[in-house]
Amino acid sequence: MDDSIGFSFIVAVKSGGMLGFREAMESLRAMEYEHMTIHILDSADEHEIEEFVRVVAASDPRIVYHRMQQSMSMPALWNQGIRYAKEDYLVFVGPMVRLNEIMPSVLAARIRQNLESHIIYSDYDELSEDVRVNPQFLPDFNLELLRHTNYIGDTFCVRKHVFREIGLFSEQLIFSFSYDFFLRAYEAGLRIEHIPALLWHRRVVPAAIPHRQLKAELRRTMAEHRTVLLTHFARLGIKADAEPDSSFAYFDIEYEGGDAGSHHREYLLVHEEGIKVRGRNAYEILYGHVRQPDVAIAGVRFVSTGRTLDNCGYIYDTNGMLYPACYGQKSTDQGLYGRIAIAQDVSMVDPGYCMIDARFFRKVGGFDRKLSGREMMLDLCLKARRAGMRVVYEPLVTARCGKREHTSSEYVHGLLMERWGSVIARGDPCYNINLPTGLSSNYSL
Repeated sequence: MDDSIGFSFIVAVKSGGMLGFREAMESLRAMEYEHMTIHILDSADEHEIEEFVRVVAASDPRIVYHRMQQSMSMPALWNQGIRYAKEDYLVFVGPMVRLNEIMPSVLAARIRQNLESHIIYSDYDELSEDVRVNPQFLPDFNLELLRHTNYIGDTFCVRKHVFREIGLFSEQLIFSFSYDFFLRAYEAGLRIEHIPALLWHRRVVPAAIPHRQLKAELRRTMAEHRTVLLTHFARLGIKADAEPDSSFAYFDIEYEGGDAGSHHREYLLVHEEGIKVRGRNAYEILYGHVRQPDVAIAGVRFVSTGRTLDNCGYIYDTNGMLYPACYGQKSTDQGLYGRIAIAQDVSMVDPGYCMIDARFFRKVGGFDRKLSGREMMLDLCLKARRAGMRVVYEPLVTARCGKREHTSSEYVHGLLMERWGSVIARGDPCYNINLPTGLSSNYSL
């Protein structure tokens, strides 16, 4: 095994965390990777953590125990772990987490592929008793989705010099310190990468507090996350507001676009004949996205009949075949991982109704008339990605399309693949390769 890349695993333990700690340690000790150090930062009131570590460390020299001040916050403990770490890469282990034994080997393989990786996250699932459930097959880095919810989670890998560039975890925060860190990393232009593999497992236990108290805790959590998010917008000069949804799972974000009418030269509205649009202030909502300097195209949710979805944008496979996302699902559902309900970056939106940044459109020469239909739209969206810009799906606007005929010729598809074949062959970065493709099976387990 080539273990030339070194890792420091940071495991912080607070009072009452013995159950999760034992599980994390069991998985860490099972790793055969040698060039790694396991830093235990113990701030628990009781001494059972220390006693347990003394026993297991006797047979595993990779384990280093640090007795910390009692009741230190999690970001303070993680920051102290950064100071102790000697290796170039740090893996922060969230509470109640069991790691996959192959995690360091998989991380090292990805780092060797790209030595410019700054932050790496992976897919994960949940452990309910002894059963693995609810796999989270995530997209590659998705800024819009991250703004709405911290989909990355609390277990991830960071190159150590990143902390010299953007600072440590904020010790003023209780719940949202990793969320704040990810947003600051994006602002600094750091490379955030994703490994589509289940490299960690979150233990799920029944809530030990009354429902009313749990709801109050969720409110506090979302309030702190909201402050972090609005501060992020302020640093970027983006006018926006955010409020938690009724389930406290994500934010509904409203970008300022009320002056769309006086800025009509800044965007193009593509509106296919026969498409009926529902949603108050559709222009303003889409303009709120497109007015941001890194957004090229904003599209909407399409419904065919009743409450049946036609698409939430499109995904493509490695052969360039396009599939409508969430086709046939109910428009009132959240969708797998909130795919229907949450705004996020996508690889392509429906050309039947969308808004395009006018400067971007002119710069790339508009639609390529050698292409047609969906291929023409995918070509434009891929040009946006190449230019470092985003394509955003916005669920607050719904278009009703009825029955539409989509035709594509072998000749047109061949032109698309001749131009973009090497990019398309790498897969859709907004769709996880572990999920099925196909007309009615995508975004399903």
